[in-house]
Amino acid sequence: MIHLPSLKLVPIPPDLMFSDGHVALLRCREQDMFYFAVLHRVIGVKYNDRQFDLHLYNSKTGRWNTESMHVDSQDFSYSYTSTVLAMGGEFGSVGWVDLWRGILICDLLRDKHTLRYIPLPLPLVPKPLKGYPLYIRNIIVLEDYIKFFEMHYVRQGSRTACTGGSEEGLVAATKKMKNSDIGSGNSNWEEDCTIKFSEIPVDSLKFAQVLLNLKQINGTKLTLNRLHAGYPALSLHEADVVYVMHTPDPDEDKASVIAVDMKNKILKDVADFGSGRPLGYNFTYIRSGISKHLNVWSSSR
Repeated sequence: MIHLPSLKLVPIPPDLMFSDGHVALLRCREQDMFYFAVLHRVIGVKYNDRQFDLHLYNSKTGRWNTESMHVDSQDFSYSYTSTVLAMGGEFGSVGWVDLWRGILICDLLRDKHTLRYIPLPLPLVPKPLKGYPLYIRNIIVLEDYIKFFEMHYVRQGSRTACTGGSEEGLVAATKKMKNSDIGSGNSNWEEDCTIKFSEIPVDSLKFAQVLLNLKQINGTKLTLNRLHAGYPALSLHEADVVYVMHTPDPDEDKASVIAVDMKNKILKDVADFGSGRPLGYNFTYIRSGISKHLNVWSSSR
């Protein structure tokens, strides 16, 4: 049975405040229902920053329920939520992600709700974990995996897990973890892809004309080494593709978005991007997988 798109107004309790980036939406197709889940830290010296309130909305009952949970993990370190993941699965797992530190995971379909903590991989370059993480990091759920992306500009003389050497330029890496491994005692991140942007050639005249601000050293091939990169977005359609915004001047309102195949180390596509305002602000765009469903909707009419 195909359900056409619809809008449903969810009542929000007057004392519950949250931003849209902190809400987990879990769909339960077999029951034809969904859950909204909001996680709030409970402030208090006695809680040692480990107490949280889970606010859960059930679309079938139309009610919100709140319950308190404590995080017991010894390696727990969590500051604020950057984004939310819906892993789903048998137990309806969702995760609130601090992109500098780790993920708080709750199985919404279990009778008893608990929080467990999974640290993120160590950073490519040792540095203070501060600033806006979405400028250099990204995380998604794709094909039964949690995929984590990080990029960093390496100064000459620095060493990273990617290069192992002292080259200067932009490097990036993805790591992944099976959804089924979460909470199994085998919650380890696997190496996925690593790239140096200096190895990605710009061998298409069409792409080179869009990326006019890339600098080229005489006698060498044009590459993405001098990319002014930010706001990475892992593809929701292709497992090894990442989209990165190229912003030569953050005070301007125009940029380029490039698609890089990290596995094959090739530039897949380049497109102009305009926001109508300076791109130096934190919020730049929203990624969506809605295009995967457009053919389904159109064929059902």
